[in-house]
Amino acid sequence: MFAAGKSALVLAMIGAGLAGCARDRASSAPSGGDAPAAEIRGAPAPEPQRAIAAGPRDLGGGLTIEDLIPGDGPECPAGATAVVNFTAAFGGTIYDSSAMRKRPLTLPLSSPSLIEGLKRGVPGMKVGGTRRIEIPWRLAYGEAGRDPIPPRTDLVFEVELLEVRK
Repeated sequence: MFAAGKSALVLAMIGAGLAGCARDRASSAPSGGDAPAAEIRGAPAPEPQRAIAAGPRDLGGGLTIEDLIPGDGPECPAGATAVVNFTAAFGGTIYDSSAMRKRPLTLPLSSPSLIEGLKRGVPGMKVGGTRRIEIPWRLAYGEAGRDPIPPRTDLVFEVELLEVRK
């Protein structure tokens, strides 16, 4: 009888040990949906991803825009003043940027000195958005160019709209 009781006790201990192993294995499961709620609860929530807009749009005359990140703030109307971070390039080479200037750029969209491609490419953006604007040379610096931009050079801008002033 003592041997039977001892066997029952040993089996109970083995069962408890196996159950403990199963719990340990579950708590160290890789995160793929099998992780216990306690591990997920302590992790920071992922930031929501913004929807990526459809591909490039042709605005005519060879000017194309593509919203890389749609903004969720106020929309920039034509003729407003836009405060932007930007990168400007031609031929794959960056020639100017707000990072190089160490400050955002203020673009009065009604200014006669602003290139036509930006006057037409920035309106419609929403604050918080980023847009790629491909500007043909006719809507940039034209036949003459402007140092360091050679004549008849297409430009590519990536613009992040920070603020709209009307």
